[in-house]
Amino acid sequence: MEFTHLLPEEIEKTSFAIIEGELVERGIRVEEDKKPVLYRVIHTTADFEYA
Repeated sequence: MEFTHLLPEEIEKTSFAIIEGELVERGIRVEEDKKPVLYRVIHTTADFEYA
């Protein structure tokens, strides 16, 4: 098994892109000013019910 070192910022960027795609796929729109907090909560909990 090979491990790749990723910076926390890279993990966050990838995670937020995945979250954005999932929300779009579900037809959920989020106001721009609420995105930073909502994405952080979903990233931390893996729970899309917060949206």
